[in-house]
Amino acid sequence: MDMENRIERFKKALSDVHDWPSGYTFKFIYKSDPLVLLQLKAIFPAGTEFIIRHSNKKNFQSLSVHIIATSAEQVMLYYEKASEVEGVLAL
Repeated sequence: MDMENRIERFKKALSDVHDWPSGYTFKFIYKSDPLVLLQLKAIFPAGTEFIIRHSNKKNFQSLSVHIIATSAEQVMLYYEKASEVEGVLAL
């Protein structure tokens, strides 16, 4: 299945599950790096809730981000921007 088709299926699944506007939580994992954290935080609007967790050996971090999204397209836009940050894995 090509990437465009997978994206469209994900957007449809989001719209099937959520009534917009709706709360949505993103989760990202990356090698511990303050620059990566800053880049991820910069994607989201001021006042966004961030929860940072460290792995046992503190080599990796996870960032959970909770927003009120207005549409599946907005969610996908945030994922697209996050994918531009090197070394970030979106869950």
